[in-house]
Amino acid sequence: MSHEIKISHDLFPRKLALDIVETIKTSSKGLLVFGGGSTPIKINGELTKILESDLSLKQHFLENFKIFLSDERYVPLSNNLSNYKMLRSSLPPKSQIIPLDTNLNLKACIADYEEKLNEELSNSQIVLSLLGVGPDGHTASLFPNQYSLNLDLVIHGGTGPEGKDRLSLSPYSLQMSKKLLFIVNTHDKRIAYEKALKSKNKIAHPLLNFMHLDSSYFYLTESKE
Repeated sequence: MSHEIKISHDLFPRKLALDIVETIKTSSKGLLVFGGGSTPIKINGELTKILESDLSLKQHFLENFKIFLSDERYVPLSNNLSNYKMLRSSLPPKSQIIPLDTNLNLKACIADYEEKLNEELSNSQIVLSLLGVGPDGHTASLFPNQYSLNLDLVIHGGTGPEGKDRLSLSPYSLQMSKKLLFIVNTHDKRIAYEKALKSKNKIAHPLLNFMHLDSSYFYLTESKE
């Protein structure tokens, strides 16, 4: 079963950043999966501070870890809605962030990112995934009743509230992570989490795909935001 961790709102960005640092320290190399949104910006900021204070660790991170996006809006990478743009601005310069090629058509974009991830998985593994939770219960861009369960690595996860197509790593690929960290930092997200706990429908409650895994850690906190 997954792990439930209760933590104060003020402490969780630093705590999750330290979890990521511990994974970096104890892994010779690997793939990291990061998502977008406002909450990960705070964690990325704390992670960057820690890496900038330890140049040897920073060099290890830059040389040996590649970052895949958990999900992306189907928009140009220069668009302010782009998760890639957010990660590029909030992580240390020269971080090896692998973007989705949103210049391709939707189907080709998905196939291209799947090929890139599959190639990396042939000689590496996902050592950690940092994922958010939406008030509607989505995680990555796996939207309730919009995505499908299959063995593809990358899928169309549905349409986000802003009306944009979303591309997402699938439950199948995310379950390969040695460790998954989920951020449940508002009252609405807590309700979505608790609904998933009581459900048996993975399509309606995407979080249910990860609640049986020993590798999943759900950080529960309240937010004033």
